[in-house]
Amino acid sequence: MKKNIVWLASYPKSGNTWFRIFLSNLRSEKSAPIDINEIQTDGISSSMGIFEKAAGIEAHELTYDEADLLRPSIFRYYSSRFDDFLFVKAHDAYTYLPDGSPLFPTNASFGVIYLVRNPLDVAVSWAFHNGKTTEKADKTINTPLLVNHKKDKHYEQLRQQLLSWRDHYKSWTQQKNIPTLVLRYEDMKQQPLETFGRAVRFLGWEYSDEAIGAAIEKSSFKNLQQQEGEKDFKERLKSQKRFFRKGQIGDWKNHLSHEQARRILQCNQAEMVELGYDMGARADTDTE
Repeated sequence: MKKNIVWLASYPKSGNTWFRIFLSNLRSEKSAPIDINEIQTDGISSSMGIFEKAAGIEAHELTYDEADLLRPSIFRYYSSRFDDFLFVKAHDAYTYLPDGSPLFPTNASFGVIYLVRNPLDVAVSWAFHNGKTTEKADKTINTPLLVNHKKDKHYEQLRQQLLSWRDHYKSWTQQKNIPTLVLRYEDMKQQPLETFGRAVRFLGWEYSDEAIGAAIEKSSFKNLQQQEGEKDFKERLKSQKRFFRKGQIGDWKNHLSHEQARRILQCNQAEMVELGYDMGARADTDTE
């Protein structure tokens, strides 16, 4: 069995799309930035189209649990058909099926690049992503979430069990089945060459610092915003004004109340300490 799937795993709004664009620019032979609507990675793990093509059955004919039972086999099937890496986006948490086997099969997986972002900023970005106010942003982050799970709606993706921000992070970083590299969104912004370079080395690639730096520049937020303004972005939801909204570190200070920030910090403190997020958040919430 080939082990060639690289899971690009993250809680939503943590830099996954940005990282996929970086990978596309790094592997592109063109001097110009890649078209943001032609990202050269391999879809999302919850894709209904990919599932149905391999399974030969419409996902809507199955229960959510029945579909989940088939998903590891679908991943193994696609893994067996390709020799090179498959870079697959995943917003699902790392969960286990009723028989105890993981949703993401070990024997098809090369590794995980786990992208994580300060949950205070994620709360704000996730609210805007869904076209909502930040009134309940803290509850969204702290509550176990199911996405695409209402039977009266047609989705292009299968049900995704996100869990809470904390449990999503723990599910991927505490599993021991697949080698995992954790990249902080903030380091991608503030120390881009070092941080993206770690991902390149994790994959065993030998791109030079010059090539990595050029791919980072092509993937700059300014370039992404400009392209979206000129041609829109196919991954933008109808509820969104812009997909590439700000990408700003600390934007939560402009949108969350003292009490909201306190609740997020209280619920996620151990994980934020582990990631180095606690001190600034605590100082800000104590002085507001």
